[in-house]
Amino acid sequence: MNFSLANRFWLSLVLLLCACEDLPKPTATGEQTFGCRVNGKMWKPLGQRTGRRVGPPTSTYMIRTDNGEYLRINAYSGEESVGIWLNASILGRGAYRLDQPYLCGAIEARGNTGEWLPKPFYDCTSVEGYFTDSLRTGEVVITQFDRAKGIVSGHFSFTAYNSRTNSTVEVTDGRFDLKVEF
Repeated sequence: MNFSLANRFWLSLVLLLCACEDLPKPTATGEQTFGCRVNGKMWKPLGQRTGRRVGPPTSTYMIRTDNGEYLRINAYSGEESVGIWLNASILGRGAYRLDQPYLCGAIEARGNTGEWLPKPFYDCTSVEGYFTDSLRTGEVVITQFDRAKGIVSGHFSFTAYNSRTNSTVEVTDGRFDLKVEF
């Protein structure tokens, strides 16, 4: 079979595109989808590995404190996780800057934070995570925020920093469509 150069190009392009995993389609119906790119590599939650068990791929919940409500979005793949904290007392549809540092043990003092953890996080002395701060920032755009139906959807990207290694990670093209109990 004789393939022209143009046919070879198109065949190669189709094979390349088929080999790539796609991010979840943007939806706003609570389909429990989450995906992003970490340093350009596709990242999807497969479940949290804790010992020999594998937990759910995502967890989304509200934390209520004396200083307000916080929306917590976590996605897990093995030992890795991507997380977002948002001050929910001002939350609705719109764009929110992720520019607050991680404050270990101070949930009430948190602002809007993005994080990537390459290993499970157990306590403040073993932080190997990457977090947004005033210099390494990002944005979350909430496209659906329905308290009655328990749905939060949107897209995000951020740069996070690890102070121990003096390195950054780029989390881009993120999107989510999750159920949450308000």
